[in-house]
Amino acid sequence: MGQYWTFVNIDQKEYWGGCKLGEMIPCGGMGDAIITLILPPDIDPDLFRIHANMLRRASRTHMNELGRLKLPIEILQMIFCEIDCLEDAASLCLANSMLWVTGWDRARELVTQHPARWEGQRMACIGDDTRDLPRGLLEPEEMKAFEGFRALPAMGDRLMDPNFYTFMCAHYTERERSSKRRAWSIFRHWEQNKAFDLLAYPGVLGFRQHTPPHSYIHDRRWILLNLSKKEYVRSSAVLSAVGDAIHLGDVLFSQICWSTERSISVCYEGDIHRGAWAGDRFSIKAIEDFEREDSKVKWTDVSDRVMKEVLAIWRAEYGQDWPAGAPEMEGNHDEDAYVLQENSEADSDGDEVQSEEEEPHSEDDEGHIEHNSAEKKGMEATEEVEED
Repeated sequence: MGQYWTFVNIDQKEYWGGCKLGEMIPCGGMGDAIITLILPPDIDPDLFRIHANMLRRASRTHMNELGRLKLPIEILQMIFCEIDCLEDAASLCLANSMLWVTGWDRARELVTQHPARWEGQRMACIGDDTRDLPRGLLEPEEMKAFEGFRALPAMGDRLMDPNFYTFMCAHYTERERSSKRRAWSIFRHWEQNKAFDLLAYPGVLGFRQHTPPHSYIHDRRWILLNLSKKEYVRSSAVLSAVGDAIHLGDVLFSQICWSTERSISVCYEGDIHRGAWAGDRFSIKAIEDFEREDSKVKWTDVSDRVMKEVLAIWRAEYGQDWPAGAPEMEGNHDEDAYVLQENSEADSDGDEVQSEEEEPHSEDDEGHIEHNSAEKKGMEATEEVEED
């Protein structure tokens, strides 16, 4: 029959999902949901369309309409730079189309700095036959609560098997399938309310019916960081191995499954139910940010090892030709792989890691080109109105 599996965030005491592993891993889709929980927030494409409309309106707006905020643009920009709360920045932007144009860059900057929902928190995909746990998963107080739960006597069908899965269902909160959104009555115009929702709450993208653009998810600049074990997997390694058939969200999924029983409902014969990363903390960063912030810490590139296992899982399901035409991963280090310093002496000196060579253009840039295109069209529209 097979056991059911559920994603859990130990730190937030939150869980979601509930399917057989064979219905989630090879079929795809679940990786998208996972990656939006830790991927740096992106500007929703709808916001660029709204931005173009705001630019047109701003060309017809007089400075007198700003009231007490009728100040030089430079002063308004300084005001926005002092705002660190994204909700506040979004509210001020939407007070007037001129303020939107003035504060747009600052609001976009705050979006990119917004923390992802599950970033840096203990994540796992738990099977309903889980009676043991990965070492160090729970803090002492959490383990005490779990042991107390296991010691409770069974009462009819309410506590058939006091394992970690039933403990989680009893003590954690099931994540809502859609985010709680403010009522669309803050602003008079529906477009303003939509813009506020999209701009002020980028950290809930994975909780709405929205997934960042394909080119953003598969961008080769990303690296998946295991903050607990100081290991990482490069998105460029995934692209080199399988193209865009899967992404870092699928890779993460394959490494965090945990159960006592091997009932996985997939063809793969390895121990996927004893995931090496189950219960660890994760983050996704751009390579340049990683090099700037984390280069002094000794990290291990496990891209080759992890991708060999990932290939084995998917090929066990779909055949050895999956995905058709994809290169083999064995010993393959793509050109833009960078090497971390091998010894602690070099790390302590602060030597920088080798950075990726910039490429003139690739398909991964399509999402950014779309965004720039929307802005360009908006500016052209503004110029036409001014000429009239």
